Order: sequence, then structure tokens, then C-alpha cells
Amino acid sequence: MEREPAIRSRMRMLVVGGSQGSKFFLDFFLGRPEFFAWLLERVDILFLAGPTLAETPSARRLVENARNLRGSFTLLPFLERMGSALRSSDIILSRSGASFLAELISIGKARTILVPYPRALDGHQTANAEAAARSIHSLADMRIIQETESSRMEESLHSFVVAGPVPYPASFSDGHAGSACRILEEIAAP
Repeated sequence: MEREPAIRSRMRMLVVGGSQGSKFFLDFFLGRPEFFAWLLERVDILFLAGPTLAETPSARRLVENARNLRGSFTLLPFLERMGSALRSSDIILSRSGASFLAELISIGKARTILVPYPRALDGHQTANAEAAARSIHSLADMRIIQETESSRMEESLHSFVVAGPVPYPASFSDGHAGSACRILEEIAAP
């Protein structure tokens, strides 16, 4: 595996909403045009919107807004292989589905904001996020933010960008190995 350079001129952010949660992230960026412009000046954004949301007027409006700004913004319905997107991201903004968290944890390193989907059955996304927070040692920083805390999400994204790119770790320690399995075991426990 080829290592990334320790420092890049621009940061990279991955936004993943899952099958039901992308609209919140789309509305977040559309509702904060000044912040979105500031972010795009500094960060290349890959937004995985899901197949339903990717073709909506709101998604097209966000793409058009991004075209008029300086920076790189790509909105896609999905990616088949998440590994390279996760590995190259300095910041991840995501829901907290178990399968995505397992992928995230297995790769590690990014500053991450998890926004649990509030209407998930039995609050499982909140439980997933809390289990991840107790178990993750490989992420640079992780925050759990509720949908009602949009200003806190903006502040967290701002602080992550100001902190700069996350250097690719020289190697993962044994403490990182198996963390995805430990989290999945905790999530699946009765």
C-alpha cells in the first residue's frame, strides 16, 4: 500500500448520510451558505447522498452553489468501495450505522462527527455512536452531535479544518487491531 504524503495543501472531507440520513446534511450546507463557502475554500468535499437524494432539486442546488465557489465538491449517489475515500479523508461527517462504523474503525485516522439518525429503530444509531466512542483509539478525534445541535456541528467542523490535515499514521498499533470487532460485539450484545 502506498502511503499518502504527511501534509497536503487541501484537506478532504467525506460526508455519508446512509439510506435515510443525507437530507439533514444537505439541508445543513444549504442553510449555511457563508460557512459552506468558507469550507470549500479549504476542503475538498465528497458527499455521498444516496440514490434517491442525489437527483433531487436540493442536491442539484447544492452542486450549483459549489460550482460558483472556489474548491472541489462532488456529490455522488454512492461508492462501491469506501476504503480509499475513508483513507484519504481528514474529516468525516456521517450517520452512525453499524456497517459504516466498522469500515471507519478498520481504517481509522480521520476527525469524525457522528450524527445519529434520530428516527432509527430503538435508537440503535445513538447506541452505535456511543459504543464507537468508548472503543475507538485510531481516530484523531470523534464527536457525537445530535441533529438539534447544528451550531455545534458547524463549530466542530470549523475546529477540525483549523487543526489542519491529519497525517497518515506510520503504522497502526496492536491496540487498533480488532477494534472494529470489539465494537461490533458490543453493538450486537443484548
